[in-house]
Amino acid sequence: MSDLLDEYEQKTGISVPIHVDGASGAFVAPFAHPKLLWDFKLPRVVSINTSGHKFGLAYVGVGWVIWRDKEHLPKDLIFELHYLGSVEYSFSLNFSRPAAPIIAQYFNFV
Repeated sequence: MSDLLDEYEQKTGISVPIHVDGASGAFVAPFAHPKLLWDFKLPRVVSINTSGHKFGLAYVGVGWVIWRDKEHLPKDLIFELHYLGSVEYSFSLNFSRPAAPIIAQYFNFV
């Protein structure tokens, strides 16, 4: 897909970034196929998500998304909070959610 988009950009001048929906495969692919290029090694990949809940022993819906750099993180997803004279920035697809699912999955990884 990346090669096809490179060709498309050469022909049209339009750059199309790639988001990788890693689902559960993003946990397995690096170990099962170490030479497979699918992640940030490809310059066109700007974000990757993966689903931690698909391995069991975790809360339904626990997952992660990471961006190549701050430039590609949509500004609309950053919540700015002015509190006690300072500014705090929070990124969450669901603001003010409990941390229990993340902690439980971290426990499983450790």
